[in-house]
Amino acid sequence: MARPPNKPKRKSKKDTEASPLATNIIVIAIAIPLISMISLYSLQSDKWVHGETFWLISRAAAVAAFVVLTLIVVLGLLLSHPRNKDTWRWTVHLLSWHQSLMAALFILIGLHLFFTLSDPKSGVTLQQVWFPIHARYYPLAMVAGAVAVYGLLIIMISLGLRRVTKMWLPLHRMSWLVWGLVFAHGVFGGTDTVRLQMMYWISAGVVVVTFYWRHWVNNQRRRANQTPQPVPESTGTPSHAPDLASSTISNPKGGSI
Repeated sequence: MARPPNKPKRKSKKDTEASPLATNIIVIAIAIPLISMISLYSLQSDKWVHGETFWLISRAAAVAAFVVLTLIVVLGLLLSHPRNKDTWRWTVHLLSWHQSLMAALFILIGLHLFFTLSDPKSGVTLQQVWFPIHARYYPLAMVAGAVAVYGLLIIMISLGLRRVTKMWLPLHRMSWLVWGLVFAHGVFGGTDTVRLQMMYWISAGVVVVTFYWRHWVNNQRRRANQTPQPVPESTGTPSHAPDLASSTISNPKGGSI
């Protein structure tokens, strides 16, 4: 007796989720040094920063972190894009990059904080780093950076609890606010903003356009689903309606009416 063909196995949720371990190693080993070296080369072209080793490394890590965060936000918007759910289906590929860049981001933030605290000219102490409202330079911009780090930590913790609570999704969607705080931190707290303004505005344009595109497509689909479909007009006699012209009603006394 012939054996029946094996039924194809359904893909479990684990199969559709990305396994970012290998990608993490590649991204962290290549992307971080590359972006940091490019940032460092761009920054040290100014004569007034020669010899400011702590500032250069701290600022290079900060610039690299901003670029990485921009990529994270854009990838997140593409992952949640309506067309990704039914047309692109890029989740398996994009999710690993999204998670890998998050790991790279926290390493860059750690480098930025470490060398900022190590720089005696930064005006930021270990007590002030948690909420640097009394920082020597640009206190409001420093506070924006600190709040952004707290926001990233909350997003990461909620992501780890995504199997327990559904609160992770609305918190995750607030990441664009974190990006805005980091943008303000870099623009208003950086002493070299004029040199890097092209990078800031290009990054802002990419994030805003992707954000608007995602929500525009989502609204278009929502309106299409809410629009009532037109009912076709009937031109003939309904099949269930009796044809009075061709039917007769019997009279109990005989004859017909």
